[in-house]
Amino acid sequence: MNKKIIFLVILIVFINNNIFSQTFYKSSKYNYSIEIPENYYKNSNTGNIDMNYYDLNGSSVNIVVVERDFSTSTPHDLQLSTFENLFKNYDKNVKVYGEEKITINNKKAYKFKRFITFTGSSKLYQLSYTFYDNTYQYIITFSCGSDLYLDYEKTFEGIAATMKFN
Repeated sequence: MNKKIIFLVILIVFINNNIFSQTFYKSSKYNYSIEIPENYYKNSNTGNIDMNYYDLNGSSVNIVVVERDFSTSTPHDLQLSTFENLFKNYDKNVKVYGEEKITINNKKAYKFKRFITFTGSSKLYQLSYTFYDNTYQYIITFSCGSDLYLDYEKTFEGIAATMKFN
């Protein structure tokens, strides 16, 4: 009986350390932090991308930081049509859905879900969160193939929940 208990404890510790292990990312430039699953790999950052990770199944998470647009007072001023118009350049039939006003770690955010269809009928699922502070707009975008979105949605939401502004 004791051997079974010891085995179960070891198994639980192993699972927690290998499945739920996190990589802590802290942006020294923009003063935020976020936790990324250990099975994600750092990718190079270009342009306004401050953080960029991917996994071996093709999913990715990145954070774009841009100077705040003061024509909107909060992320809740964003409109669904804004995102649809933005993605019309890639897919004239894009449909953005599931807009939601939320709070993560006492910070207001705007959450969007969208499917983008590319030439050849491949589809991309994206989940994005937009945060604001007095200077910057932080846009976290999670992407994966549309056939994988049910597998990744909870992982993406879990990562977003770790976003902290220091």
